[in-house]
Amino acid sequence: MRIVSAFAMSLLLQMNPLQAQAQPTAVTQEKYQIRGEWIEFIRDPKLHLTLSSSCSAKKCQAFKALSQASLKGLDEELKGGAQPGAVICRQRLHAELQVGKDANGNETGFCKFKDGSLVGTGSISYYAAHQPK
Repeated sequence: MRIVSAFAMSLLLQMNPLQAQAQPTAVTQEKYQIRGEWIEFIRDPKLHLTLSSSCSAKKCQAFKALSQASLKGLDEELKGGAQPGAVICRQRLHAELQVGKDANGNETGFCKFKDGSLVGTGSISYYAAHQPK
């Protein structure tokens, strides 16, 4: 893992300036293989965010989707242990659910949008749980 580029840091500063400035070294880049292709992601544990590094804050559907994520009205769909981010990805955001593997073989769920941008389902779950009810 390496520290994120200046572009990635500026993206994070636009999302939440106070948190991003507080822990700039916590931001890393990670690669996941999805359908045979290695894709680079920005990961910031403080912001609970895993976002494709090609994402631009002003144009990226994955970034915009975080503000639309909500758990409201999903009680029935979440019964039985369904992952909230995956359910929201498919049912609310009408995006494609994909599974990525890191170099160690660990799997992570991602939500892929029509513009090709991706966000981790864990990020969707976190932001959905923190939306006003």
